[in-house]
Amino acid sequence: MRNRFFKGLKLFIKWIFFLAVIFTGTTAVYHYTMLKTERTVLETSIIGDTFTSVSGKLIHACIYGKIDAPLTLIFMHGLGNGETTVSTRPMLEPLSSACQICVIDRPGNGLSKSTNEPRSIESIVAEYRTALKQFGISGKLVLVAHSIAGMYADFWACSYPAEVAGIVYIDATLPEIYAEQGEEPFVLKAASLAKTTGSFTGLQRILVGDSTLIRRDYKNVFSSRDQDLRRMLMFANTWSFATFREKCAAYQNAGAALAVRKQAAGFAAVPKLYFEADTYHGEYFESVAAAGVKAQYGFTNDAQLAEWVAGADERRLAEYQQIEALGNVTLVKVSGPHTLYEYAPDVLSEGISAFVAEL
Repeated sequence: MRNRFFKGLKLFIKWIFFLAVIFTGTTAVYHYTMLKTERTVLETSIIGDTFTSVSGKLIHACIYGKIDAPLTLIFMHGLGNGETTVSTRPMLEPLSSACQICVIDRPGNGLSKSTNEPRSIESIVAEYRTALKQFGISGKLVLVAHSIAGMYADFWACSYPAEVAGIVYIDATLPEIYAEQGEEPFVLKAASLAKTTGSFTGLQRILVGDSTLIRRDYKNVFSSRDQDLRRMLMFANTWSFATFREKCAAYQNAGAALAVRKQAAGFAAVPKLYFEADTYHGEYFESVAAAGVKAQYGFTNDAQLAEWVAGADERRLAEYQQIEALGNVTLVKVSGPHTLYEYAPDVLSEGISAFVAEL
């Protein structure tokens, strides 16, 4: 009886494995067939669309705005945000009459090809600078850095101070955060690798909903066409192998950013504007986040929620001190999620415009 049970179990596992392989293979074929069609649509739909090759890597960018402007805004996206050539337009387009705009997809994001090369902070900044040179962009730059790109902007400004007129951080993760955390736990690395596998095989196309893939458009910022383009870009490169390697290298890169910042005497004087995503106050919290916090922690009344918010505010005090330590920085709190440029593009655009006017 026992042998029969194990034989049956073994056969069951084989069938499950066989069906999983068939399902994944079929999904992958469908995924790559769709990618070809979607790429054609994207390359004819994204305004300012252009490509260049950097050290054998095909780099995609969107360049638009005032060509002879004294300043060029360089948007530097976070991890897994491969659709920023579209999603940053509501924020950046109002600035295009006074500045040239350049949104570059790092390797493995958007329409830029992925790479198996190590993703050191030195190589990442070098790719940006080489791409700009090949696109014919020179003159002073304002680095607009979201999330992890904050430390790339720091490294750039410290290593090549003559190129950078100012830095705009959009809920950027300062290198101090990674340095304090140390190496990423194995479980999180495994989760990141699972994301990469889902992206590579096309399983995300079947299993991941829009609220995760391109996030909810709470304020109807984007047209249905924009949402389609964002979705296609995320399918093209949501969490590539290059992105996985970049995430794994974040802790080492943070150390390099902190080291070069300590040595750069002039960095503290560089004008900086920091937009913090204030997820615990204001319109966004009241209309979106509060319900999620209550559900997550089982709060049954507003007093419990208020106590939790007070604790969250206290925990952020150290972060504010780190931001102020950057030097010559203006901190602006904006109610919204981590991807502030999607939720409150008008607020950010107005702030950046005023910041640039003072440079």
